[in-house]
Amino acid sequence: MDAKLLATIIAVAKKEASANSVDVSNLQRTVENQLQEFNKRSPILETPTFSVVNGCLHCHWQSGLKINLGDIVGPKGDKGDSIKGDKGDSTKGDKGDSIKGDKGDSIKGDKGDSVKGDAGDSIKGDKGDSVKGDKGEPGADGVSIKGDKGDPGRDALPAIPAEDGIDGLDGVGVDKAYVDDNHHLTIKLTSGKVIDAGYVRGPAGVSSGKGGRVTGGYSGGSASIPGPPGKDGTNGQSANSIIYVTSPDQLSGTLQSNKLYFIDGTVDMESTQITVPPGGLSIGGAGFDVSCLTSTEDNYTMFINTAESYSGNVYLTSLDVIVSGTSSQVFNLDAKENGSNIEFNSTNFVTCTSLGEASNFRQGLARNVGWVSITEGLTLSGTWSGGFAAFDSIIVGAPMSGVLFRAGTNLTLGGSFRSNINALSLGTNGGVFCDFSPSNILLDAGFALSGLRTNPLSNTLPNMPATSTKALIKDCVGIGNTYPGAAHIPVADSVITITTQNTLTQITGAMTLVEPYWFSTENTNGLRSDCAQAVEGRADGTMSFSGQANTEISVQLRHFIAATSSYENVGPEYEATINGGLLGTLASNVSFGATVTMQQGDRAEVWIKNRSGTNDITLKSGGQFEVLGR
Repeated sequence: MDAKLLATIIAVAKKEASANSVDVSNLQRTVENQLQEFNKRSPILETPTFSVVNGCLHCHWQSGLKINLGDIVGPKGDKGDSIKGDKGDSTKGDKGDSIKGDKGDSIKGDKGDSVKGDAGDSIKGDKGDSVKGDKGEPGADGVSIKGDKGDPGRDALPAIPAEDGIDGLDGVGVDKAYVDDNHHLTIKLTSGKVIDAGYVRGPAGVSSGKGGRVTGGYSGGSASIPGPPGKDGTNGQSANSIIYVTSPDQLSGTLQSNKLYFIDGTVDMESTQITVPPGGLSIGGAGFDVSCLTSTEDNYTMFINTAESYSGNVYLTSLDVIVSGTSSQVFNLDAKENGSNIEFNSTNFVTCTSLGEASNFRQGLARNVGWVSITEGLTLSGTWSGGFAAFDSIIVGAPMSGVLFRAGTNLTLGGSFRSNINALSLGTNGGVFCDFSPSNILLDAGFALSGLRTNPLSNTLPNMPATSTKALIKDCVGIGNTYPGAAHIPVADSVITITTQNTLTQITGAMTLVEPYWFSTENTNGLRSDCAQAVEGRADGTMSFSGQANTEISVQLRHFIAATSSYENVGPEYEATINGGLLGTLASNVSFGATVTMQQGDRAEVWIKNRSGTNDITLKSGGQFEVLGR
């Protein structure tokens, strides 16, 4: 309690007491002791009001707090009989002149002074004092000791106003509370301040420690999955949707498709297998190098489905998978064409002997995946009504000797196989990115690679030529890209027979097909599109013609539309005059070009007309005509 406030309260208490007490000499000590003790329980912040009840001095505060400071009156005397005398007769003298003095000035002192004279003492001489002898009449029952009109000492100490308190700081709320990757409860306030409330993760589960943990894979993100449950959780299971896995037993037997199995640390599965139910299975973790499923058992498969049933959806997220035993594999799953998906998101497969086999799924996805020092990849078998995509992933570590994506028994993909991964580490140990062939892909342009990088010395795609109508390989490094189109080159000089002046006639000379991607030769000099994927391209050419001198000719590009079995002219007629010389063998070159959009079965052809007569025209060898996608 503030010393100034304490002194003020004591002074007021003494003044209050002096009106009722005959002795206030010990009051200060009593008040101070009681107020200090009271302040320990309920801090005193203001000056109270006082009242005397049954001789006891009481303090009252605006807050409702009260304290009884005890008896202040003391035992009452015998009405002053021993001093009063017989009405003053024997001592009165002449109206008390000899004793009265000058109205007690020399003793009274200043009003309210601490030496005032203990509340009406007999020597005070204050108007009616028993010694004063005021007109010889005795005081009434000791009232004369009160002083004149209730001593103004109380008014001498006005209330001391409390100083304004210091403005409080602006209120701060909680913006967000979460458990970070280090299992610390972190609280972010609205002021921007972040408070680390300490470690909140429960004790780790028991780990057998079997097998080594291999790290250093492709870096990636981590999943925003809630931290472990409280102390009273049952086997680490939340009430809603998460089962925290610290033991292989928690992944054995019949698993729940509506739960997320959260891998808390490294779980050595030993020989325990994970059976994927028809309803699907979701397994997640806290990120690379934090959550891991591992086994070093030989002849072991980690994920299976029962023979009498089929595999539902499989989702692996934010963890490492290590299956490194001899003749062991990660998967042996068959969805049996029940529309299931298999997906790996932010997952590292580390030192795996083989990823195993996945059959008859609807589709698959690998995103932000690291294949780290694995020997053999994933075999896809059976009928996949959709496709498989591998994006933003990498092959790293010890060189792979097997095939990352292998075509298994009777593989067909009804959708697309797409990828943009970094496979630069392939090739130093015979590794192959994908051995799919065109027969495995049902859609034209369904084998789509864009931005994939690989070692040019590796046999990246042994069975999928970039020229196939099933392939669409663009902007890739280390492998050939797909350039839809082709070119025709006249094999030798050939005569074009003209029967009608100013009428278009098709060039019929034999042609050599050059660099065909999705194109073939049809109808003598026609470049035919063989792909179901439309080609928006440019048809261009330069050809040489000879004939009778001053023969006026026109060259026209024509588009044969397979859907309607009709022709349309594309671009203008390109006109020229032949100056064949005396023998008619001097050649004149004609260049031409036009844009064209071609569907499967459409053709681009070159036609010519003699505008000045009906004499024949000779197509010379050495020119070229091409269609090239843009």
